[in-house]
Amino acid sequence: VYMKKAILIFLSLILILSCIGCAAEALPVRTEPTQTETASTPEETLEGGWNIPTDPQITPELQSLVDRAFEGLTGVSYSPVALLATQVVAGTNYRMLLRALPVLPDAVEVYAIGTIYQDLDGNVTLEDVQTTDVPTDLNDMPGGWAQADSAQVSSEARAAFDAAVEGLVGVDYQPVALAATQVAAGTNYAIVCQATVVYPDAEPYYAIVYVSADLEGQSQLLDIADLV
Repeated sequence: VYMKKAILIFLSLILILSCIGCAAEALPVRTEPTQTETASTPEETLEGGWNIPTDPQITPELQSLVDRAFEGLTGVSYSPVALLATQVVAGTNYRMLLRALPVLPDAVEVYAIGTIYQDLDGNVTLEDVQTTDVPTDLNDMPGGWAQADSAQVSSEARAAFDAAVEGLVGVDYQPVALAATQVAAGTNYAIVCQATVVYPDAEPYYAIVYVSADLEGQSQLLDIADLV
């Protein structure tokens, strides 16, 4: 009798354990991350992009940067016209439109684009200067081109620009600074623009867009010179 009871108890235990095993296999698998898993990866914040300044005017501080960056450089005389862009890195990069005049008899002054770096300790380095073949034509003579009193694109210059380039396709021109003006039966404007070909992943570049506004307020596109 005792032997039969023991056998029955043993068989009962086996049955119970089998049921528990089946139930465990039927449990759903957990899909939530554990404490050591990462549910999502935060997006990377990109820094160091170039920014167009709201005020492209050359301040005394920027003039000082140019003086220090070109100190000791011979052969060409450089003077700043406008601040085109800034880039915050471990310090700041400054991209400027410059007037470049070779120290030679009968030399022709042209536009150049220079990049100056100032580190966090105030040290200044000339990173790059690209001289173009676009003449400034600045002579400060009556009826001639003169460097603009302010590099800020005035409302009058912007209105003339918008009307002159209306309908222009293929390249998008974004005014950045006013380089020069010329009074001639109205006013001509030399406007520095960031230009981008209307094409996926096209690299922007700089160009000077020359427009005129006559005494009746009519605007006309005179020329476009790429600063490359």
